[in-house]
Amino acid sequence: DARGGAWDVALVGQSGKGLAWTSKNSEMKREWRRYSIAPTFAQLEAISSDTFDARGNGMDSNEDESDDSNDSDSDIMDNFDPEEVFHSEVRETFLRCVKERFDQTNALIELNALKIAEDRTFADCARFIFTTIVGLCFPAAKTVSKEYKDLYYQGPQESLDVTDKSVRNKFLSHLKSLLNEWGNLLQRFLKNEDDQVELLLTFEEYCSDEGVFHAEKGSMCADAFCQVLQLLYDSDVVSEEAILAWAEEKQSAEAEDRVFLDKAKPFLAWLEEADSDEYESDEYSEEESDED
Repeated sequence: DARGGAWDVALVGQSGKGLAWTSKNSEMKREWRRYSIAPTFAQLEAISSDTFDARGNGMDSNEDESDDSNDSDSDIMDNFDPEEVFHSEVRETFLRCVKERFDQTNALIELNALKIAEDRTFADCARFIFTTIVGLCFPAAKTVSKEYKDLYYQGPQESLDVTDKSVRNKFLSHLKSLLNEWGNLLQRFLKNEDDQVELLLTFEEYCSDEGVFHAEKGSMCADAFCQVLQLLYDSDVVSEEAILAWAEEKQSAEAEDRVFLDKAKPFLAWLEEADSDEYESDEYSEEESDED
């Protein structure tokens, strides 16, 4: 009994003090998740699943089973990549803002608080906010908390082949509406050209199912990379200078790292042509001015 000064030793240890949290109120649960430093159930589930698969789907020998006693909770936690945990935290925070219909100001406060708490950069937040926005156009990854899965695409996965023109147009239309809603928030986290280039590099990883995106199935939108790049430009999320800086950086890369540069060539050519037309227009205007 806590009021009498006695605590459950089995729960808190010999000299500990505290009570087991047993609230079933949904608001209390949200508050707990918001401020807790513990991994979410979805994260633990994903790590456990990966560990299980890595051990041969549980088909260990008797000798291996005898070593199970040496395993501990800390062994599981050691498998967590800090980058993957932060990615998950940004995603869950942003999804909560979407689900609870936060306005831009409150969403900015929530995400900025996370950035400060984790000692991260604005670009770190922006790149994971953007990949979450793109992800909403596809089925939810297994690491997404159950309460947010209804925000994601609910149709059959087989119908999401963006190589099909009509499917690609639907995907781009959905993404455009999301960028119209959340593009200003992204802009607030992209402080300079370098941040924007970092976002494009991260989008490459996302489309390649690499790094923290290994379970995101971002490769489903890889064939629409060029069109997404144009959406980012049209939405004023990424500037022309940043896109050209990204392209220049990729020029000297190995062939396998230029895959998305090749996909982006039609849009890059359009940018160059637009610049050329603008230059000729400015030159013509100067000539008319001289004649006057």
